Amino acid sequence: MGTLPKCHLIGHMSEIDQSRRFSPASLLRIIAASAVGALLPFLAWGVAFVSEKTGLAHMICPTGGLECVVPMALIAVVGGSAVSWLLLLLARVRPAGGVTLLGFVVNLVLQTIVYQVVPGGPTVSLLVAGCAIGFGTAALIVRPGGRRFGSRPHS
Repeated sequence: MGTLPKCHLIGHMSEIDQSRRFSPASLLRIIAASAVGALLPFLAWGVAFVSEKTGLAHMICPTGGLECVVPMALIAVVGGSAVSWLLLLLARVRPAGGVTLLGFVVNLVLQTIVYQVVPGGPTVSLLVAGCAIGFGTAALIVRPGGRRFGSRPHS
């Protein structure tokens, strides 16, 4: 009987298991991503304040009714994603796109839980903490140098 061929997936998984997830560099990535996440609510409030004072909000939605929620939310998510991606790039958090996308998803889940649990909705401190936790968790999960879609592990 011959030996079985080496499974690339098992070899790749052993490399992942041996790496240190909490190295000083990864902790700095998590702290930087958390800081970017904590900054986003303040940035959103600043943009909302400026758009209200300049009349831009009235141009986007002249009626001020419920039909304005979707365009304003879409502008907030797209703008927040672009800004957080750029800030993560400047903070040298890689991959910035993956951390941004997962950070928004984790933040959405956390804020939904907060809305269900906290009577009267979240406070400013809960909103900022939720954003920081969401982006920090995303930086912990999304690792730099991971496999790209369609790439094969090295033998």
